[in-house]
Amino acid sequence: MNSIACYNGNYQNPAQFFCNNPFCQKDRLFWECCINVKHSSLAINVQEISAFSNYVEIMKKDFQDLKQQINLQLEQLIIAFNTIGDVIGNYDSHSYKNVSLAISKQLSNGINAIIHFKDNEIKLKKLQQENLDVLTKIVESLQLHDESSPEKSQIIYEHCYEMDFNKDASFLAAGFISGSIKVYNFNQERLQLMQEIKKHHNSVYCVIFSKKSNQFLSADEKGNWLLKINLQDGFDWIFSLITNVNEDMIISGDDQGEIKFWKIDNCKCFYTLKQHKGRVLSLSLNQEQNQLISCAADRQVLVSQFQNMHTWMVIQTLLLDWIPRRLCFINDITFTIQCENQQYLYIYELFENEKEYKKTKVVDVKGNQGCYFCFPQKFVQSKQILMSKNSDQVNFIRRNNQNQIQCYYSINFGTGQLWGTISNDGKYFAIWDNQSCQIQIRKYIE
Repeated sequence: MNSIACYNGNYQNPAQFFCNNPFCQKDRLFWECCINVKHSSLAINVQEISAFSNYVEIMKKDFQDLKQQINLQLEQLIIAFNTIGDVIGNYDSHSYKNVSLAISKQLSNGINAIIHFKDNEIKLKKLQQENLDVLTKIVESLQLHDESSPEKSQIIYEHCYEMDFNKDASFLAAGFISGSIKVYNFNQERLQLMQEIKKHHNSVYCVIFSKKSNQFLSADEKGNWLLKINLQDGFDWIFSLITNVNEDMIISGDDQGEIKFWKIDNCKCFYTLKQHKGRVLSLSLNQEQNQLISCAADRQVLVSQFQNMHTWMVIQTLLLDWIPRRLCFINDITFTIQCENQQYLYIYELFENEKEYKKTKVVDVKGNQGCYFCFPQKFVQSKQILMSKNSDQVNFIRRNNQNQIQCYYSINFGTGQLWGTISNDGKYFAIWDNQSCQIQIRKYIE
């Protein structure tokens, strides 16, 4: 920590003193030979390096005091939120009947508060984000980094629900619970925040980079999606979002079980599938782009066939014993399914004679606990590798030339609250989890 070059440049030994003046603009670590050069006007603030541990102990005590105060405030906030919920629950259709003059003024104030509730909600979210920004800066300033090594992580204390690399992995876009989208430069394997976009006002659950340009598409929990920085209304919560290869069509799955097909050029929905009876969890198109598979909380997997310019038709329905969390085509006739609470990945293949998909393989994977939404599977064609999250594990499954499929590598993050992606060439794997609170980048090694 304190082995840096002497100001005179004559030697490199551990520093002997530090300066504790809060307004000091010079190097805080120095040597006896440098006092007259660097800190002659601040001699009263010069301390021996051995006294530094005392400052650390004071900081620890101050931190514990602050932590207790914040915990107390959080308890008070929860009580206040519960009280607001109880009050809102009392507002029903009967609240406006037989109103006496004595309480009419109170009711009028209540109506006014309801009308302005959205404004107050936005203010609270803004305050939350500002507090998170302050904490993040404090943590970053306290951490010690080796500046000679590339930075492949970013400490972020708010939940990151979705992220995606651009076509050549030079950029990474990440969507957060606050509604913000942060775009990072990763051109030299070093994460650097370039831009923060705050067009969404709700949690961002979907982010997709174009394979042809550096534009991206995003969607939030209220069904608003963002394309070319224009906000559109999808009406329901969107938890899954994909585009076709030509990138002229968007397919979204929402909380009501509807799958909607959108034209990108006019941002209008031209067709809707309504066969699912629960939240749509995952979507995938085959290579020919003429079949769509979808899974939902109703435990159904639907296979839909393209009919013409404006029509898709469900041609097969699979009812599973467990909720299918993620699925993905790995070629035109094969797809994978990862179900909740299962240590298996199911492989379904098309039987041409029967024109139906059937389960043909079961692959052992790690992770058998409950799971969270988002974090879609992704198959890297060039490496024949499937990335698939299962509970607190991320499994990497490889298909070889003999069409054998097996899990060859798994990462245990110790928590089910993790979201990430893999680059198009399979070279980089990005992840955020609620224990490390970092966006971490891992590099593929043969």
